[in-house]
Amino acid sequence: MQSMSAARRASQIFLWAAPFVSPILILAHGAGGLKLFAIGGAALVLLMGGAVWILAAGSSMNSANHRVVALLPGVLLVASLASAAVTVTTGPPPTSSADWVATLTEQHIRYVGLLIAGLLAFAGFGLLTARLVEAGERLFSVLGFLVTLIATTLFILFTLGALTIYDQVAQAGIAGNTPAWASPLVTAIDSWLSLYAVLIYLATSLYAMALGKVGWLAKFGGAAFAVLGAISAALAVIAITTPNRGGTLMHGLFVFLIPAVPMILPYLIGVNLVRRAGDRIT
Repeated sequence: MQSMSAARRASQIFLWAAPFVSPILILAHGAGGLKLFAIGGAALVLLMGGAVWILAAGSSMNSANHRVVALLPGVLLVASLASAAVTVTTGPPPTSSADWVATLTEQHIRYVGLLIAGLLAFAGFGLLTARLVEAGERLFSVLGFLVTLIATTLFILFTLGALTIYDQVAQAGIAGNTPAWASPLVTAIDSWLSLYAVLIYLATSLYAMALGKVGWLAKFGGAAFAVLGAISAALAVIAITTPNRGGTLMHGLFVFLIPAVPMILPYLIGVNLVRRAGDRIT
């Protein structure tokens, strides 16, 4: 295998770092509103797209087809987090009806972006499942897809609920006429997000084991993703079952329930698949 070029290495490092630098867009939103935020988000997406293009360079000339077949699933998994990263970094969602209504455009951008991200991730996992089955792995990949199917259904319900029910509840709250059904329904919508997070972490572990089994992830990489997914799922369960009290250690676990966070591990797997497709065999 050829050594990785400086451009491909830099692209891979950038893609590794992108999920953790995207919150900088919060500063852009705070400084210049939606216009500056949109410019920054577009720039980030273009940079990520360019990095994927460079990292995958050589895949079309690669005679080892088993490397190339995972390229599109990898691209879709990368695109899923890109969609989430550039739409949820307007800051945390508002906690009052007045703030929700005042930032209605931002909230719609947030949840439409998350909906697109969830669908892209589902498409990536679905296509990856097909590729893994073709490669002879029919256990962990199929189980992972079934878990992903349930998780994606819950996530779609969550985002659609946020785009409709949250709006209605906020409008009613401002009018001082909050319906009796609002609180239990909002609680249900929030629970769909929590269950989604746990299931996606578990699905990530299953796919990591499948990829390791067919050799598309190195033994250490496959084991690392599988363990991280399982640990993340366990921490998410603890966060769900623990009272959310600010200033405590347990409060920090709620980061695992932030909508875009469960997409990070699949995204990193996607980066690995893109890099692998671009590696040339000598």
